[in-house]
Amino acid sequence: MKILTIIIIFAFSINIYAQDTYIVQNIKGNVKKGTNPLKKGDKISSSDKINFSKGSVMLVSSQKVGQMVLSPNGKTIQSEIAYTLNDLLPQSKRASTRSNIVLNNMLDFQNHFGTSTFRVYGDNYVVKVASSYNVMYTNEKSDRFFFFQMSHSSEKEPFNKHLQGVKNHLNFRKNEIFTISGKPIEPKETKFLGLYFYDKTANDFPKLADFQIEFVDDKPLVEATKSLVEMLNREKLDMNSYELFCNQVKDIADQIYGKVDKDGLEYWIENKLRIYRPLK
Repeated sequence: MKILTIIIIFAFSINIYAQDTYIVQNIKGNVKKGTNPLKKGDKISSSDKINFSKGSVMLVSSQKVGQMVLSPNGKTIQSEIAYTLNDLLPQSKRASTRSNIVLNNMLDFQNHFGTSTFRVYGDNYVVKVASSYNVMYTNEKSDRFFFFQMSHSSEKEPFNKHLQGVKNHLNFRKNEIFTISGKPIEPKETKFLGLYFYDKTANDFPKLADFQIEFVDDKPLVEATKSLVEMLNREKLDMNSYELFCNQVKDIADQIYGKVDKDGLEYWIENKLRIYRPLK
């Protein structure tokens, strides 16, 4: 009986020490642990009940995960309810692959863009393509270039829209795609019939992917992530912190736009928020 009691106490001790401990680095607004207001330097565990006032955020750090900006923003919550840190941590844990993305073949293109709608947050999107495409700088008169085949309500026949390649990167620019003879066209009246690559020497243009592209207004996302960005300590950003931040922005974007593609969102984070993947 004594042995069993010791084992139970030992197991209970392991459970306590296994919990992550976080140090409060900064707070904006009113954040409480239970009924006690938190302040810089306080320590909390992942199971502590945390209560956030409206618009409040908290920056915490731990040895295990680095720094995290925590906020109920992006979660379907009600006020005056306490949450554990585990409740607030983003659930999307897929490892980021953006820095390693290079599109080589039809399978890569179709997998990257999907088969339905690929969302671009803001007005531009860029993805790296294999050097074998040799698109260092292209225009409509180049021997090698990517293009969309499109249709529009104002046109009787489908038409092709050149997509600029720069230093083996493929550019999708809203103001260039949605024009005919230099005049803007209505995106809602446009349909994309495939992404192709033209090679004059091969006299061929294989279809690489078939999807619709949508440029969404990113102003609501900029506003919703403003407090998180302000709180983030960029000088201490490590890979874990960067991943957690990207996951949290994705959770907020999911609330605004519906389920979003993370790779396209990380491009937005880098180019709009100026928060970059840390160097290994």
